[in-house]
Amino acid sequence: MTTFEFTIDDLAEVRSLARRAAAGTDLAEQVAVAVSELASNAIRHGGGRGVLTIAPVPGGVRVEVRDWGPGLARGVPTEAPKQLAYGGRGLWIVSKLFPQFVLESSPTGVTASVLLHTPAAPNP
Repeated sequence: MTTFEFTIDDLAEVRSLARRAAAGTDLAEQVAVAVSELASNAIRHGGGRGVLTIAPVPGGVRVEVRDWGPGLARGVPTEAPKQLAYGGRGLWIVSKLFPQFVLESSPTGVTASVLLHTPAAPNP
C-alpha cells in the first residue's frame, strides 16, 4: 500500500503515482486525469491538502483521495455542467471515466475512490 499526503505543490507526483498504479492496464492516463481532478478538489474544497492511498484489492487496485473539508452538499453530478460554468466538472469527469467511482461525504471530509481491474488478477 502507498500513502502520500499532498498539497498543491505535489500534484505532479500525485499524477505520477496514479499512472504507476495503473501500470499494465490501458487506463494510465484516465487514472492520472481522475486522480488529478480528485486531488485538485481536495486542495480547493478540503482544506488545502489531501491524502492519496493506493492499495491492492482482490482483482485490482483501489486508488483513493481523502480530504478534511466540510463534505459535499450534493453528490456526483449526473449531467455535464454548462459549457461556460466556472468549475463543477471534476466529479462529473471522474464518474464518466470510472463508472465504479465511489464518493463518501461527511461533515469531516470526503473520500473518493476508483477501482482498477488489473490483468494480472482475476476480477472479483
